[in-house]
Amino acid sequence: MLVLTVIVVVLAVAALTAAGAWWRLRGRQAAGTDEADRLRRENLRLEHHLTQARRMEAVGILAGSIVHNLNNMLAVILGHTRMAAHGLPAGAEAQEELAKVIKAGTMASELVTEISDFFRQADRARKPTDLGPLVGDTLKLLRDILPTTVEIRESLHPCGPVLASPAGVQQVLMNLCSNSLQAMMAERGVIEVSLREERVTGWHRAVPADLGPGSYVKLTVRDDGRGMDAETIDRIFESYFSVAAGGSKLGIGLSTVCRILKEHEGTTIPHSRIGAGTSFDIFFPLIAWPADQEPAATTSSSSAACTTSGRTCR
Repeated sequence: MLVLTVIVVVLAVAALTAAGAWWRLRGRQAAGTDEADRLRRENLRLEHHLTQARRMEAVGILAGSIVHNLNNMLAVILGHTRMAAHGLPAGAEAQEELAKVIKAGTMASELVTEISDFFRQADRARKPTDLGPLVGDTLKLLRDILPTTVEIRESLHPCGPVLASPAGVQQVLMNLCSNSLQAMMAERGVIEVSLREERVTGWHRAVPADLGPGSYVKLTVRDDGRGMDAETIDRIFESYFSVAAGGSKLGIGLSTVCRILKEHEGTTIPHSRIGAGTSFDIFFPLIAWPADQEPAATTSSSSAACTTSGRTCR
């Protein structure tokens, strides 16, 4: 009887050992399958990024090939417009309209230069700038461009200077207003633009870098469009993300806004809610010298003259 009991125990132990080995083998196989799935997903992600990089390379080559011709055409347009304005008698009604053409052509020429600089990976020419007159002039141009159903309200307070590229700031403002127009879906609406100094005392989550303590010039662009949900807000600054709306590409220019702000050591905090419109608070660090005085150096060391510095991108 004792021998039979020992045999049963041995067989039971052997069965349990075999079962354990079988389950361990199944576990390894499952882990191997999970690892293979993870590697497959990672490979797809890398292929997607490679495709995007090739697209950007193609865009850069295209920009480099057309920028020279665009400059030539703009030079002809501006030259003939100035000649026409010079030939008119003083006080002629067409003088004001020709002045608008010259201003728009000059802004277009500066934007083409921005494209050329980006293609050549050149540094933006930043200088001490008073944003008040710059924003005011850009809004005057936008009023001539946007439909009459869209009202632009401005509240521009006197502010200290920031280290900025005028063309870059204009591009930021025009991209944001263009997206506000598309958010209204061609209906009547209001775009509010405000400018004021603001003192920040703590850290706040922002794009492309967190907003830290310091003194800033705050540029706010607000619209009463349809708004966005939280998931959309988290993706609007991605290079190829857009919200299709009636054939438009809403949000397609916000990656450019993010790139320009990064170059200016600036940040933006978006706010939006479905049915309640969208606003972008943009912060440019104030600098220590007046706008009519050139700094001793406008290289990377210029950030030392700012009252605050940005964090690295998340």
